[in-house]
Amino acid sequence: MEKFIEDWRRYLVEFKMDDKYGDIDSVVDTNIDVQSTIQAEIDKQMKLNVGGRPINPIFLSNSLNEQTIEEFLENSSDYKEGKEILDRLVDMPVTVMLGPDFDMLRKIEMGGRIRSRTMRMIMQRNADYVQNYNELVSTISNNIEVLKDFYKWIVNSDYLKIIKALALYTGHNVASIRDPSKFDDSERIKSIFEKDFFMIQSNENYSAQSSFDAVSLNPKYKKIREFLSSYDKIFSDDKENLETIASLKNYKRYIQSANFRDPKLASEIERFRNSEEFKKRYNFYMIFITKWKPILDKLRNFSNIKPNQKDYMVSKKIISALCNAPDNSGQDIFRGMSLDINVIAGLIDVHPLKLEEFMDAGEIKEFGTEKQFIFDFGVVSSCSSDYDVAYDFALPFGMRGDPSRHGIMFRFVPKRGVEIGSFSAYPEEDEFITSGRIKVNRVVLRPGRPHSIFDFYCEQV
Repeated sequence: MEKFIEDWRRYLVEFKMDDKYGDIDSVVDTNIDVQSTIQAEIDKQMKLNVGGRPINPIFLSNSLNEQTIEEFLENSSDYKEGKEILDRLVDMPVTVMLGPDFDMLRKIEMGGRIRSRTMRMIMQRNADYVQNYNELVSTISNNIEVLKDFYKWIVNSDYLKIIKALALYTGHNVASIRDPSKFDDSERIKSIFEKDFFMIQSNENYSAQSSFDAVSLNPKYKKIREFLSSYDKIFSDDKENLETIASLKNYKRYIQSANFRDPKLASEIERFRNSEEFKKRYNFYMIFITKWKPILDKLRNFSNIKPNQKDYMVSKKIISALCNAPDNSGQDIFRGMSLDINVIAGLIDVHPLKLEEFMDAGEIKEFGTEKQFIFDFGVVSSCSSDYDVAYDFALPFGMRGDPSRHGIMFRFVPKRGVEIGSFSAYPEEDEFITSGRIKVNRVVLRPGRPHSIFDFYCEQV
């Protein structure tokens, strides 16, 4: 009996729990339905994308008739058709210095003060687009026709529908997402493309990362951006004002203004105004004003497309098709969440207090799952191919006022879905959308980072 008592005392000392745990019954919930509890958390958190923004319920609903977009699934939509059109763009044979000259003409029209030396340099310089006038006009005429054909293609293309769908899914108005019943076509609804259109970047809103990285898809888009960079600044006035500026129509008024201080320059400007070189310059400007400007205006108007109900209906079908498209990349994707420590313990059948000890020890620990746990990620699930993006969403929950919750990371190699980072309004999130069920195979505790996180290694089923 004495030996039994001694062994029992030794056992109590060895396995004595710290006072910090208090009453074990108040710490451990032994009646948790792990499957239902985790699925409920998934259902709740899957309403947010991987960066934490709410997803429009229309993309999460099964209420619409599901259809795939055959063009996308078979051959990435009709994008190749648009690429073939832009392949007909021709490089400018010379450098077209429209900016400095036209800025000077605009300043004269507005009665601004110009140094005599600067004005003489403009008049004396033989512009390269005057010397190579015929060749350049031919090139511009070709490119104008190409952009017209491109516009006709893109407005009705499946490619634009996919662009719209991804813009609405990743970056649309949060207020209308939270209350879709209030959706209407009024001005309070922002344009589909919150930032610049996918191939157009204005000088004012230029950023290293546009909403859609179209240049990486087709280098020809870069040429359109180059054309537009000067267009924004030079041809922002209406057609009538531009014609007046280009023709130096009011140059005599400028010569007679108080800002004009060089009487000898007046006769030089008059001769320049009536010269053949100026006529060629004027004709060159008019090509841009009458032919180039209209097609570029149409392209720029894409930045102001407001969504309608049909856009959402079509986008829902496209997002569903993307989520179910086969994926053979072999790369892990991640989705961060949080769970109560008791739920995590129930999943791996380890006492929660023992889990706390493992976390305090700071060592990597791997656990199996005796039961088969399969969870449904729904018709649309937002993940990331970047672990740190998902990690930032999962942690630190203790610092958010709920120390009982701990970060978990679903990680698996997808069998379906698609990387949409290049098309997302938030490309830095490296977003990947997928759908359907996953099975948890094992759990790995990773201490640190600076908080512990449980990696759920899964497979898509």
